[in-house]
Amino acid sequence: MTNHVTLRLFGLLLVLALASCGSDECTVASMSIDPQAGSADHNALPPNNAVQFFADANYVGKCVVPAPMNTPGRRGLQDVLWTVSDTVNVSISNVQDPTFGTATCLGPTSGAATVTANLPAGKNRGKQLVATGLITCN
Repeated sequence: MTNHVTLRLFGLLLVLALASCGSDECTVASMSIDPQAGSADHNALPPNNAVQFFADANYVGKCVVPAPMNTPGRRGLQDVLWTVSDTVNVSISNVQDPTFGTATCLGPTSGAATVTANLPAGKNRGKQLVATGLITCN
C-alpha cells in the first residue's frame, strides 16, 4: 500500500512540476522584413512599379505554422499592419489577397522611404513587434 501512495504522490508532483514550467503557447518571438530594401520605377507599368514585402516570423512554443504561411504562393505574417513613411509617393496594401505587403511607387522618393510591419500585441499573446525595411522609388 505504501508503494501505491508513493507512486500517486510522485505522479501528482510530476504534474505540478510540468504545469509550473510556463506557457508553451505559440508566440512570434521576432520578425523581419524581406526584402530589407527594394526599389522600383514609379513610371513603370505594374508590377514593375512595386515591391512586395513580407513579414517573416520566428516562433517560440508549440507552433503549427499558420496558413497562409504554408500555402503555396503566399508567405509572411498576415496579422501585420503595413505602413510607409512617405504616403505621398508610396502606397502599401493591407488587403488580405496576393497584393498584401506590396508597396507601389506613385512618385519619386527623396531617398529611401521606410516600410513598417506592425504586429499588434492583441494578435501575438500580448507582445507587439515592429520590423522595418526600405523602398526607393526612382
